[in-house]
Amino acid sequence: MLLAYVLMQLATAISMPMGVGLFDRRGKVILLNPKGRRLLGQVSLDQPLEQTPGLRQVYIAGSNTPYPLRRLPVIRALQGSIVHIEDLEIEANGQRIPLEVRAVPVLDETETVVFVLTVFYDISQRRRAEALQRRYAQDLEQQVAEATATIRDRETHLKEAQRIAQVGSWELDTQTAMITWSAELLRIYGLEGVDAKPNYPDILDYFPPGERDIVQAAVEGAMAQGKPYELEHRIIRLDGEHRDVISRGEAVLNGQGQVVRLMGTVADISDRKRIETALQKSQAQQLLALELIQIGSWEFDLVTGQAIWSDSHFRLLGLDPTTSASTYAIWQERIYPEDLPRVEQAIQDALDNQTIFQDEHRVIYPDGTVRWIFAKGKGIYNEAGQPVRMVGVMMDISGRKQLEAERKNNEAELQRLNTQLQQLARIDSLTQVANRFQLEESLVQEWQRAKREQQPLTVLMLDIDHFKAYNDHYGHPAGDVCLQRVAQAFQSCAHRPGDVVARYGGEEFVMLLPHTDTVGAAAMAQRVQQEIADLAIANPKAPSGDYLTVSQGGVVVEMTTVTGINPQASIVQADAALYQAKQVRNTYCIKLMTA
Repeated sequence: MLLAYVLMQLATAISMPMGVGLFDRRGKVILLNPKGRRLLGQVSLDQPLEQTPGLRQVYIAGSNTPYPLRRLPVIRALQGSIVHIEDLEIEANGQRIPLEVRAVPVLDETETVVFVLTVFYDISQRRRAEALQRRYAQDLEQQVAEATATIRDRETHLKEAQRIAQVGSWELDTQTAMITWSAELLRIYGLEGVDAKPNYPDILDYFPPGERDIVQAAVEGAMAQGKPYELEHRIIRLDGEHRDVISRGEAVLNGQGQVVRLMGTVADISDRKRIETALQKSQAQQLLALELIQIGSWEFDLVTGQAIWSDSHFRLLGLDPTTSASTYAIWQERIYPEDLPRVEQAIQDALDNQTIFQDEHRVIYPDGTVRWIFAKGKGIYNEAGQPVRMVGVMMDISGRKQLEAERKNNEAELQRLNTQLQQLARIDSLTQVANRFQLEESLVQEWQRAKREQQPLTVLMLDIDHFKAYNDHYGHPAGDVCLQRVAQAFQSCAHRPGDVVARYGGEEFVMLLPHTDTVGAAAMAQRVQQEIADLAIANPKAPSGDYLTVSQGGVVVEMTTVTGINPQASIVQADAALYQAKQVRNTYCIKLMTA
């Protein structure tokens, strides 16, 4: 009966963060704390619960169906059951409030129910948190879907798409079973630097046994019937690491409708999977924390120093109620040292000012485990206004604290991936200058700015002379290095913040020069010629000489004289000027744009 007495004191004296009610064996409300009254409405204290006219209407969660009286936790607890439900909503002020309700029967010596203790929580905030997590997952899925759609739209420029999205590509000859892999795909599979590349039969060993048959069936269906496929599965890298990927494949048919090749992509989605797993883990931990939550009650006699703790209070401090004593000194030992001065000061301030004490702080279990606790209490005063007792409750909020930390980490990771995706969509992965997508976007912006300010805009296009001869002589890896050196030299000539250097395609590059007339364009072209010459890249197989050279074509758009022309026309005319320069090689040609 001591526990019932303490709970009765708590229900009347403390505005706890949850509703607490005590019912007798007839279902009559004996006590209901302020939070409970706000949630349940004007509940009569002299009638059983099912006959109380002021009780708010309750519904089955997510519906307009009234909650059956026989299923109410109080009614079931009066029959001897310990009840925990989360499928109840209560209507207040035109709004639905979801509740988590726990009801526990209190038995006498004859195992007869004499009281029912109910605790109910407003879980609206938790429901909103769950909805927020679902929205994060949906936003991530939408971002991946949009990136995938962008890649599909550029299937004719597969290499460019790979650089934008870091998606590996492959091509399978159905006659020889030989596979051609892109560098990005080799990286995804952990095969960088491996000389022997796998054929189709060998590649099956890179799939886990449980998924190997699914992938094989999809590939062979595409080979036999020309059916495209899209699969999400795992791979086992050469170093044994498992990665999550999305594989897509399409058939290439000859004139007779026969499948002669398969082409496809593999996108590494391991980061996305890790975030999804983290969200699922957070949700699971949240449910577990709610199931295991307990409320501890306590009372301190400020005159005698005697303390009374409930069993849950002992356990929330990591103590065994059968072997531990309840003293203020033991409580002090369990409070985290850095938190103890603040907590004691908050208690003293509440007693001095006759206010409610509440605080969130850490406790240390005897085994070193650290948990977060929410504590709330109120002083009891004598006729002289002096505090003589203090009663209160405490609960474990470690789950909530962990969820808050994980949510912040997940939000930061989502933001990082989103920023990385936006950056990758605008950078050429080989040369690290802007790609064609960003070039087209910048050209429109600079064109509009130049038109608004009536300032000239120069479009300068560069092409490496006899680059095929260089590739044939040194090989494609050396050709990639050459492209990188030329791109960086081209980039080094653009000093102003508004200048944009981009790879247009293959060995062609474009530079946008705002506020630049024909004199400035010619000066820039000369500077580029000198930068390339200073690289002294040998190209012995080129007909024009021993060193690698470039040709440049540029067009200067005078906005005061040019009208009715779109930005793309400047690229066309710059390309025409480049063609004229290519007839000579190692030179440049600058022209004014014409209508």
